Amino acid sequence: VGVTMGYTQTGSKTLSSSDLKANAETLGTAFTPDGYIGKNGGYPILAVSVYKSHNMQSLIPNEAGEYLITTPGELRRLSYMVNVEKKTFSGETVRLCNDIDLQWVEWIPIGGNTNADSASPCRFSGTFEGDGHKIYNLSVTEGNYYVGFFGDLNGATIRNFGIESGVVIGQAKIGGLAGVIRGNVSIENCYNKANVDGKNLAGGIAGMSSGRNITTRTCYNTARVTSLNKAAGILCHISSGASDILLEKCYNSGTESYGILASCSETASATVTNCYTIDAVE
Repeated sequence: VGVTMGYTQTGSKTLSSSDLKANAETLGTAFTPDGYIGKNGGYPILAVSVYKSHNMQSLIPNEAGEYLITTPGELRRLSYMVNVEKKTFSGETVRLCNDIDLQWVEWIPIGGNTNADSASPCRFSGTFEGDGHKIYNLSVTEGNYYVGFFGDLNGATIRNFGIESGVVIGQAKIGGLAGVIRGNVSIENCYNKANVDGKNLAGGIAGMSSGRNITTRTCYNTARVTSLNKAAGILCHISSGASDILLEKCYNSGTESYGILASCSETASATVTNCYTIDAVE
């Protein structure tokens, strides 16, 4: 016996596979495009935040006024506070108290991480004191702009820690430590061993510098850094109008990385001193 079921259909239609891949928004806000590095054959994926798997109550400063990071969950809370709560940490210190293993669970960069180059990213503007600790198994693969362990730094001091292993993949302005470093930023005594790959402006330490008064000192990169356009072992590009940019006492042994610095705008002013790339770099 045949049974006829009645139903109401609204807002539905047949799409070609190419249309569905190109228009994730057709399905609503629960979905997002598959990204630069596909995970679902190019078809839309669920826009579920990694944050939801962690207790995202805000970090509380200790008696000295410092925010102490001892676990992977607390490190993700730091990213949440910058990206979601819009806290810049300007004038405040975040201290890494342990080595942290992120276990290849997708990392959401601290600041930056936009799906368009023209978007206005959140920024970290505090002091991140690593105290000699390491980050293991960093994974950034969504393929956005302004990505790295940090996505966007402005008025920040980053020192004394390293990325021991991982991968960072993005569209443009991609770095092991930071996607972009803007004005009044100091990065000292840091290193990167996470492979970095993207379409443009990929750097072992940072993808791009802009603004004034930016120092990268005593840092090194040993990872592979690749890009369809520009890539460098320490800093990929210094943008137009940037000034007082200093690269000092840094070295690079990462392959396919074009040495310390890939390019510098004609209208920028920068100094590179006592920096080295080993002969084996291609």
